Amino acid sequence: MKSKLFISGTGKDKRHILGFTLVEIFVVVAVSALIAGLALSYSRKGEDRISLYIESQKIIELIFRAKSLSLATYANAPGSDKPCGYGLQLDYSAQQYSLFSYVPVSAPEFCPSPSDVSSVPEISREPVDGARYAYKPASGVLLQAMGDSLYVVLFVPPAPRTLLSRNFGGGGFVDLPSFVYLTTRDGSATMKIVVSPEGQVNFQ
Repeated sequence: MKSKLFISGTGKDKRHILGFTLVEIFVVVAVSALIAGLALSYSRKGEDRISLYIESQKIIELIFRAKSLSLATYANAPGSDKPCGYGLQLDYSAQQYSLFSYVPVSAPEFCPSPSDVSSVPEISREPVDGARYAYKPASGVLLQAMGDSLYVVLFVPPAPRTLLSRNFGGGGFVDLPSFVYLTTRDGSATMKIVVSPEGQVNFQ
């Protein structure tokens, strides 16, 4: 004997039990859109944080590269179109940073001693050792200018000596640690690179 399942009620009641109203569908769609928006927001924040870390590493690598290149310039004569040092310049207004070679305006017979360098009057605009002139931070990352921000770090052999400037033109070297501040576009995460007068570089 076969059993049968009956659903009591009118046809209208059956439609109510077996389907969704228009309002319910709108609610589901709205909640789904909200969840998708939140997921996308968190995904972008995660990507920006990763980009922030990678950008910090790139800047540190360029600083170490400038230091390494400067060791090869010891006994160079500016008259032979060879630089007397290398450094990194940060342009906060243009949101870019660049590796540069240091060539004195008045070319003596040999490169000046580190104690005689008081500013960087001339910065090479040519690519250095195959490097691009200007590097721009990744999308979602910003260079942030502060009162103690580093604008120029210059390495002058033979040690090499580390010269730090908080001026865009490269003058007025300071004997104080200077900083490179990076932040995500929404300000939810920041990174601070410290460069000391002894040439040490680390995070804070």
